[in-house]
Amino acid sequence: MGTITDLIDARPYLISPKDMRDTSKRRGDLSKARCAVSYVARNSLGLTYPQIALHLRMDHSSVIYAVRRAERLMSDFRFHMIVTRLQGIASKQVRFVEAEKDVGEAIIKDVDEYESKRWANL
Repeated sequence: MGTITDLIDARPYLISPKDMRDTSKRRGDLSKARCAVSYVARNSLGLTYPQIALHLRMDHSSVIYAVRRAERLMSDFRFHMIVTRLQGIASKQVRFVEAEKDVGEAIIKDVDEYESKRWANL
């Protein structure tokens, strides 16, 4: 089974592990990345809110909010794909080659392929 460090190192939304843990930054992409990691850590790894908060350097109530927000964001295709990739990392079923280690790059590629196929069929 993966660890929360594996999820952070996967760089969702191309966010560096350092920025992921820097709670003074409040950009939207950082917030979504923290939500995705918090959601997967809670639901796939079974970590408690305080354990997740310790790794992300957040308050446990902020982690609770992030997990709830992630549940609402699951309707967003790109966010859902990132969570799916992180869940694969959490269960160690997805192994990235070095060239595709960044989840953000893989998601962008998946979304672009999906969109091009979708538009080609119209």
